[in-house]
Amino acid sequence: MSLSDLEGLYVPTIAVLAVAAGVIAGLLFAFSNFVMQSLDDLEPSAAILAMQSINRRIVNPIFLLFFGGAALTSLGVVGYLFVCDDRGPRELWAAGAGALYLVGVIGTTALRNIPMNNRLDAASASAGNAAETWSGYRGPWVRANTVRTLAAVASAAAAVIALTQG
Repeated sequence: MSLSDLEGLYVPTIAVLAVAAGVIAGLLFAFSNFVMQSLDDLEPSAAILAMQSINRRIVNPIFLLFFGGAALTSLGVVGYLFVCDDRGPRELWAAGAGALYLVGVIGTTALRNIPMNNRLDAASASAGNAAETWSGYRGPWVRANTVRTLAAVASAAAAVIALTQG
């Protein structure tokens, strides 16, 4: 594949990143905005069971298409910055969008949210310490999710800005 072939794919790749990061931003926003608060309305044991179920069901083809698709397109637009001849505003905004998604969403997910989800999955909802388990999980998880949400929003916005650059 030649550099001119890559150039023909570049703008559609940025558009895919904008859409995928936007979808993920909305999903993550929903969790921080109302899903976790709704789980707080339940007994701690029920909240644990519900979140364990959510964590298992979220890994599905549609979610992975958007979550992983945004990561792959992020790698593409960041990588393009290193091989393109013209590093103008479009390339810089696109690379910024990709970096925000990779570091803020993928990095935070891998380093914070997944380990917390794994610990919650190993917890027993019927144990006498369900309230302590839930409160120890919920606060740190929401803080990390808020980082992911802001990174996904910023990534989608930067990708849209990149699309407006000539």
